[in-house]
Amino acid sequence: MGMRFKQAVQIGDNVTDIINLRCISYVAKQPFFEALGYKYHLYAGLMWDYKEDLSHKHIAFKGDWLCEDYDGLWHILKDEEYQKVIKTDNE
Repeated sequence: MGMRFKQAVQIGDNVTDIINLRCISYVAKQPFFEALGYKYHLYAGLMWDYKEDLSHKHIAFKGDWLCEDYDGLWHILKDEEYQKVIKTDNE
């Protein structure tokens, strides 16, 4: 069994969908190459998995998922990664 999540929110065009999550303290939406849309700078509290990024700032894009695991830690997954987790979880 792989990673399991108690909640997952997909990032869309509207930052209010993610700013209300308890793991987010600030969001900055920045244009990222015209064809790619926006990138989001997510500034987090202490509930993130910091194994890869100790700066407390995370980059996410439209279509990425913010996922809370059962230990209360948050992760950013690309849609492809999230779909693999869901598929594995349902097998």
